[in-house]
Amino acid sequence: ALGGVLLILGWTWSPHAGFAGWGNFFSQYLLSIGLPAEQWLHSLANLAEEELEPDAFVARACVAMTEGLPWVSGIRWSAAGIDGSLGEPHGVSIQFTHQDVRLSLFTRYPLPPSLVWHFNLLGQLLGEFHADKQRAKRLKEISYMQAVHETGARLTHDVKNLLQSMQMLCHAANEPGSDDSAAFRGLLRRQLPAITTRLEVTLDKLRVRQDAKAEPTAPLRQWWEELMR
Repeated sequence: ALGGVLLILGWTWSPHAGFAGWGNFFSQYLLSIGLPAEQWLHSLANLAEEELEPDAFVARACVAMTEGLPWVSGIRWSAAGIDGSLGEPHGVSIQFTHQDVRLSLFTRYPLPPSLVWHFNLLGQLLGEFHADKQRAKRLKEISYMQAVHETGARLTHDVKNLLQSMQMLCHAANEPGSDDSAAFRGLLRRQLPAITTRLEVTLDKLRVRQDAKAEPTAPLRQWWEELMR
């Protein structure tokens, strides 16, 4: 009887004659056992689009993991020096480390290897998303600093030009007979208003406009028609 059972099991395990075989069904069961994990992957992708801050993204992802995965009773995470915990840190502990993200998952019972593999994949994706957001944040800071330096360089160039104009007027004023010179008075009448205007323009670049209002919104169809025109 035992030999007959093994013979039938071996014959039905492999696919043949249009039958997928029990081995295929068993593999599909092992892969589909992580259906809540797939739902958490969808929520992770949505969080990646909504949250821009890396640390806040990890915290929200861990909250979603605790709420969406029934096997997890508690979780602790550490990302770039920011620590947090959620749930009940009791039971079996499993640690994962990917990039700068370290996760400690707590489950009520030991997990089978398939679920451990699922959690390892989830932690790896979380670490990759966190690293991408950190790079985007650093790139944004670098772009901001570059814009500040470029603006400062332009303003410094404008101030140097104004200083040269003032030095030219001072040099002309020190010339003998400049007090009674009609040419000198004409130079002052031309240069002083121009210097004042240029100085106002330079100060406007440094002044923060507090009364700036946001541009009015318009329907998308109207905006598209205007853009096409």
